[in-house]
Amino acid sequence: MAAPRSEGQLLLEFLQQKMYSHLGRLDEFGPQQSDVFDDEKEVARSIEEMLAKRAALVTPEELATLRTSLTAKIQRDRAMDLPTRFERRDDYLWMRYLADEIEAAAQDLGMRIPVRPLLGTLPTGWPNGQSRWVGAEYIVMFDSELFGFGLLLSQVVVLLMPLTRGNKGQFSFSNDLSKIEASIDEKPELVQRFCEVVLAYLMRGAPSALTPPYELEEPYNSMAEVLHRSMALFLMAHEYGHIILGHHPNTGQLQGLFNSVLATSALDSSGEQKEMFRSWFQEHEADARALTLTIRAMQLKGHDVAFSYWGVDFFLSCIDIIEKGVALVRAGEESVNGSSDTHPSTQLRRGIVRDTLRGVLRRNGLSEGAAEAPIELGSCLEKTIAKLWARLRPVLVGLHKEGRTVSPIWP
Repeated sequence: MAAPRSEGQLLLEFLQQKMYSHLGRLDEFGPQQSDVFDDEKEVARSIEEMLAKRAALVTPEELATLRTSLTAKIQRDRAMDLPTRFERRDDYLWMRYLADEIEAAAQDLGMRIPVRPLLGTLPTGWPNGQSRWVGAEYIVMFDSELFGFGLLLSQVVVLLMPLTRGNKGQFSFSNDLSKIEASIDEKPELVQRFCEVVLAYLMRGAPSALTPPYELEEPYNSMAEVLHRSMALFLMAHEYGHIILGHHPNTGQLQGLFNSVLATSALDSSGEQKEMFRSWFQEHEADARALTLTIRAMQLKGHDVAFSYWGVDFFLSCIDIIEKGVALVRAGEESVNGSSDTHPSTQLRRGIVRDTLRGVLRRNGLSEGAAEAPIELGSCLEKTIAKLWARLRPVLVGLHKEGRTVSPIWP
């Protein structure tokens, strides 16, 4: 017998049903909805593919142990209850994994997390996570396509950045912008891929449905996974930062928050839900705490500061191109400021995050220059995406002139 659902789960499911109904996508969640673990043969094939990538790096005994642990993990994941019937298992498992990593980092750093949030997704176009109190329950919600969008773009970016190999066999990226520009000119298929992914998100609201992830060769596959993981950890850590810092919401109603889609009597009559209204100062505080948590979570997995940080800069670039893209298609020009009542502009956040990184490393006994290599790598990512954006921009201007509209998920 299934456990009774909480007030937060009921509200989350209500919001999901409203949004998917508005978008005409309720049929995706019928009785025949596919699950990531439905196909036993596909699951077995995925395990063998993962093991094949490790085979040259471990002993046969270690490989057998890894196979056993992967099989056991899949059984646990398959048995995990989902919070609502509109939550996809792969999305929920990814969020739970990120939350576990952030909680482990917080424990290692001695940070107390007063409440474990309920995690969920909504097709809202929010470039940042959103949080709500429902009674004593804290819900953290992300756009249902944001993590997938980040993975698709990370694959494009790592394939464009020239790799170098050190004396000990370790890989690193070249920060030579002229080489990256040459790579963009020499690989038009990656420019096209970038444009397809961004256009699918802007115009359809679902890049993952149109453009599934690549199967990259090593070491690019691992590099893309590290970039995406760093980005996703920062996004999750930002919401945990609000929790740790006690940024409690002001009393308010949810009506209007989800646009006219959710202007229903069920919400209008409720004064118990509280809206999270955050100042820019709180956002910068949460970014600072998230930066510390992200770096520690990545370091616990053996990554250096540069590869721990680069996803933070990458996340801000992802937000930037989406905000500019929506504005360009709608109004024919990019948003000059990019800030809102609750969130500062991407440029302001990026500058403060980079300054914060210097302070974090300094407090950990590292030299003044220790932050420069991670920031240089982040800056290289920023400039790479800016070059790709310049190729996409005329297409978006053309869509505006044609009178095309972006997906209704965008606020």
